[in-house]
Amino acid sequence: MKSSCTAKTASPNPDIKKKWYRIINPEIQAWYNERNMGYDALPPHNPDCDKIYLDNYPVITFPVNGSEYFISKQSPEPLQLTCHVNAEVKEVFWYINNRFYKKALAGTKEFFTPEQGRTKISCTDDKGRNTDVWVKVRYVDY
Repeated sequence: MKSSCTAKTASPNPDIKKKWYRIINPEIQAWYNERNMGYDALPPHNPDCDKIYLDNYPVITFPVNGSEYFISKQSPEPLQLTCHVNAEVKEVFWYINNRFYKKALAGTKEFFTPEQGRTKISCTDDKGRNTDVWVKVRYVDY
């Protein structure tokens, strides 16, 4: 269990209450959210906090790392981008082959049409944590 962070520079405020929260990993949070099950989510993080986030990186759930995707040349369908993030994350940033693609709200599904070949997909959360996956895309006649 961890407590929420308070900034070293912030002056003590008698209205601030400390509370312990159980840290729930992103996959379990997504499972709870999909089933409308409540849990004690972390409150918004203090913007004056100087904490450096070293854990709980985004988990890219689609596309699947190491997979090969076959896309029709006649009617190409885009690939979906999804990830699981911790409750304190509000936005994520998607990158395709190290180029910025899109900013999105945490938990939303985004889509892109990939180029043929090996593709690197990265997701960075608004806390600066990043995860990469690699997929192979092949355009086929069908």
